[in-house]
Amino acid sequence: MSSTSLTTPPNTFPAVPYTPTYSQWPYKPTDFQRADPSDDRIFYRQARLVTHIDNPAIRRLTAYYDTVLPRNGRIMDMCTSWKSFYPASVEQAIHKRELEVYGVGLNAAEMRQNAAFVDERYWRVLDLNKEPYDVRAGWEDGGQKLRFDAVTCFPDKVVRRWMMLSEQARLEFVGDYLQFAGWNNVEIVDLCARDEEGRRVTDDQGTVVLDSPRLPSHLDPLWVVRATKSTSK
Repeated sequence: MSSTSLTTPPNTFPAVPYTPTYSQWPYKPTDFQRADPSDDRIFYRQARLVTHIDNPAIRRLTAYYDTVLPRNGRIMDMCTSWKSFYPASVEQAIHKRELEVYGVGLNAAEMRQNAAFVDERYWRVLDLNKEPYDVRAGWEDGGQKLRFDAVTCFPDKVVRRWMMLSEQARLEFVGDYLQFAGWNNVEIVDLCARDEEGRRVTDDQGTVVLDSPRLPSHLDPLWVVRATKSTSK
């Protein structure tokens, strides 16, 4: 039956506009406290050559990237690691030097293994919690920011409020960040597993809700919160 397929066509990633809830910044400093406030460079000193989402989620993310990433110009890969999951067409554009990919991460050994970076001039080790920058200021007008969210995280390193929220509330939390930072056209894109008719097959925790012997009991959920820079704002 088509409803048991794990393949999500690349044109079936539904997006909904983020709806602002607050007119003023609503969060307190305590919302951003962390269980482990120690230097992040210590925590991330050891290379973690693992993937934090399952293979079906990786394939969906790659399929989504294939629909939105440019084949020329520049990409900034924030919080990057040893793999970026770009589609073959993007990798080919990098190889042809038609597209440049730059990265910021916390582990040099991981970034050295990432084929998206031509050489070490294209990435930098930087703790953005210690040395924050206005990301939007570095984007050209019309440039997009894509932030993908999964249920996995390092609980001791995320901010306190993150651990208090549901998955949908976390997406709104990210939307708040982008809105108050001056980004436009903020949208939440659902990359969770779907059948061939475009229907979700999991809940927000990744538990498969469709009764089928062809499906596993769990498929990692995934979302993207995207926004556009506009000089009109």
